[in-house]
Amino acid sequence: MMKLACPDLSLRSLAVWRRNFLVWRKLAIPSLLGNLADRIVFGKVTDFLQMWLFRSIPITWPWPTFNVADVLLLAGVGCLMIFSFMPESKGLWGTSKPEKIVRK
Repeated sequence: MMKLACPDLSLRSLAVWRRNFLVWRKLAIPSLLGNLADRIVFGKVTDFLQMWLFRSIPITWPWPTFNVADVLLLAGVGCLMIFSFMPESKGLWGTSKPEKIVRK
């Protein structure tokens, strides 16, 4: 008999996903709002960080110019990608499901 793959939708896995989603959200949303505020107030986003690949080579081109909000956005999306591929961690004591407490 063939079994279909079913995602684990338990409350614990949703809590882990929600915690990882909060990390991404705390990095990405402020950077998006900062770029949006610059666009509304100044009409453009000011990029001020510029890196060069090789400074000693006279014929070279700079890497794209960026700002701090771009760095945070990239870090947030990177965290989201890393967290989406990480295996689900075990509980605090190495068990996958919390044990029920029996009151007497």
